[in-house]
Order: sequence, then structure tokens, then C-alpha cells
Amino acid sequence: MTENLRGKIYKGFFWDLLGKLADQGIGFIISIILARLLTPAEFGLVAMAAVVISLAGVLIDSGLGVALIQRKEVTAYHYGSVFYFNMVTGSLLTVIFFFLAGLVADFYNQPVLKPVMQVLSFNFIIDSFTRVQAAWLTKQMKFNVLTKAKIASLVAGGGTGVVLAFLGYGVWALVFQ
Repeated sequence: MTENLRGKIYKGFFWDLLGKLADQGIGFIISIILARLLTPAEFGLVAMAAVVISLAGVLIDSGLGVALIQRKEVTAYHYGSVFYFNMVTGSLLTVIFFFLAGLVADFYNQPVLKPVMQVLSFNFIIDSFTRVQAAWLTKQMKFNVLTKAKIASLVAGGGTGVVLAFLGYGVWALVFQ
């Protein structure tokens, strides 16, 4: 193994570990703050929606991001094809879950769950935008960029959630987090 590759592996390991530690640490701190500001019922509503939405989350990329990383020769055509596939899949899932939100709310007997789930369904589209870029950065072993982006999003999202919870927005603080 060349020295350059070994150095990239060590740097990649460091940045990946730092990202995982930051994810856990920042997430833990934000969760403690939100637990003091919100009720268990508000956490429960988001958990109900998350159970349903997370089941479909695996469909967005269908392993194509991993294929981009593992494939030896990857062209712009490959990246573009996966990007558009993810966008179409994410858009379809958003529409499906937006309109299924009423049925899920009825199933749980929680009418307030409908708008919560409708807003959360847009995460499918948002997630679709990031998958190809994350695969490219991973393939290029630019874990420092991924980690910095993850930390920035954790701080921004967590800060938004805490501010909204402090202002009394209840369950919406968790949704917009």
C-alpha cells in the first residue's frame, strides 16, 4: 500500500470517527435540552410518523449510492442517472406519504399527526438531493467535507429545534429540527 493511500485512510478514519462522535454528542445534548422543553406526547407524535416514514426511506437510493462508490469507473452519466432516479423516487414517496398522512393519523387516532407527517414527507425530496454528492465525496475520500457538513447540519437543525421549542412551537420544533 502506498504511503499516500495509507495517509488518506488514516485521515478518513479520523474524520469519520469525529463525525460519529459529533453526531452522538451534539444529538445527545440537543435531545436533553428538547426533553426539558417538550412533552413526551410531542416526541411520541414525531416517533409515530418516523416509524412509517423510515420504512420507505430505504427505497430512495436502493443501494445505487453504494454502487457509485464501489464501481471502478464512474462517469458523469452514472452520477446523473442515480441523481435523477433518486429525485423521481423521492418525489413519488413525498406525494404518496403526503396523501397517506390522513390514513396514518386515523390509524393512530391522532388527527394532529396528519400535518406533521405531511411536512416530514418532504424529507424524501431533501434526502434525494444529498445522496449522490455524499457518494461522490465518499469515493473521493473527502470525509472531512462530509463531517463538517454533518456537524453544521446538526448544529443548525438542533439550534432551530431548540429555539422553536423555547418559543412554544411544541411538536413543530421536532419536525423542523
